[in-house]
Amino acid sequence: MLNRKRLKKIVCLLTVFFVFMAAGLGCSKAAEENVSIPEPTVSEEKEMVEKEEMITVTDPIAETPIAICIDKKNVQIYEQVKTGFIEKAKELGYTNVWCLGSDCEDNQFALKKCLEWANAGGKAILVWVDDPADWLYIEKINNAGCIVGTTQYVNHDEIPDYLNFSIACSPDNYGAQVAAKMAEALHGKKGRVVITSGERSLDEFIAEESFRNEWELQTQKYDLSEIVLFDDCILVGKDYEEAKKINISIMQALPDTIGIFDISDNSLSAWTEVVEMAGKAGSVWIAGMHGSEDNLALLDNGDVNLIVNEPFFEQGVMAMEYFDSLLKGDKVPRFTEIKANIENHGGVSDSLLQSTENQESTGDVQPEKTPVLADGEYYGYLQSWDSTNMTVELMEYLGLNEEETNLEFEMTGKEVTLNISESKFILESFWSENGEEIQCESMEDALDTEVYFGGTLEENCANYLFFRVKDDKVTEILFLYMA
Repeated sequence: MLNRKRLKKIVCLLTVFFVFMAAGLGCSKAAEENVSIPEPTVSEEKEMVEKEEMITVTDPIAETPIAICIDKKNVQIYEQVKTGFIEKAKELGYTNVWCLGSDCEDNQFALKKCLEWANAGGKAILVWVDDPADWLYIEKINNAGCIVGTTQYVNHDEIPDYLNFSIACSPDNYGAQVAAKMAEALHGKKGRVVITSGERSLDEFIAEESFRNEWELQTQKYDLSEIVLFDDCILVGKDYEEAKKINISIMQALPDTIGIFDISDNSLSAWTEVVEMAGKAGSVWIAGMHGSEDNLALLDNGDVNLIVNEPFFEQGVMAMEYFDSLLKGDKVPRFTEIKANIENHGGVSDSLLQSTENQESTGDVQPEKTPVLADGEYYGYLQSWDSTNMTVELMEYLGLNEEETNLEFEMTGKEVTLNISESKFILESFWSENGEEIQCESMEDALDTEVYFGGTLEENCANYLFFRVKDDKVTEILFLYMA
């Protein structure tokens, strides 16, 4: 049994122990209640923001080099595409955005700069196709590892592998809409309707054909019996002053003109000025392309009756969104159709944005391929345009020595480009309508052959080329000019 003295000692020790335990728990609880994260100072907040901005700038996607190509001769409306493209790029966080070609005289010079840019590491570029020869450069840009898109119309069944996407209005749709509106306006009148074109590009050709087909249908609805639709689409070119001179000659040669559909990229004032000079302001129904600021002003003033107003700004925005998706490994439609506003003096029709069902694009680039022609004889017609830009892309491949001949060939897809001295020609009828090679036994045979976009060689042109191919070499070339 514990004595009283020893028991007292144990009680004291236990008391001291519990006091220390209580004190420890109290301190721990107090420490837990007082723990808090201090608010950052103003200088610390600034440092955090600067670090976040630095992280954004060094983001691999943000620094990806992307570009839009516009040569200085391109018209006002392409600036709308550029604005939409650049604004969307900034919104998506891209900081390495280029605008190429503004110092170049034409689109091919611009595309050469784009090729240099792609070879230097460019990853995605939006381009235009002014003429078929441009495709050769576009293919090389894609072969360099660069994604390529366009906001120009390309037949969605024939988009080449080296073009990742096309976003455009369908000329088949707006050509028919213009014809329907004009037929309604000219019901019961007498005179002539004329169609003018800038360069006979694919979209211009389709718009013209669509207009003519719809006009024929409208004769069943309206009295157009005393109106003559002029057989030829008159080429006025891309230069404003030159187009104005040609328009004057049209009004002099066809003074009974009461309707004009201008499919060119020229300002509509090239027509309105000429109509006013002829004393026919208000009596000629005029329809044209592109809702530029100048053209819309003419529409508001009543100088023009209808404008096909393509949503160029929206096309630029969508193109940048497509690039963003492709660069991140996603897929986009290879062809997207945007329906244009048909703006009348006093009203606007509905506009729809839709994606056409078609093959998807993955943003893959194509390996470089060597064009090959089978042995045989070939005929074709040549559509000429001025050029001081001589290229020698396939001279060596075709066995053509620059010292021995002044002929040069470029072959890409369904088209062949031929350079003769300082003149450049495009061989557009090189392939038949179903995509097979044209091989003819005689010139007479060639004249009866359906060309790539319809019609016969004889109907479309007066310049003919004949050449033989043997073992991947051009063995004989005969160029004929028929006035």
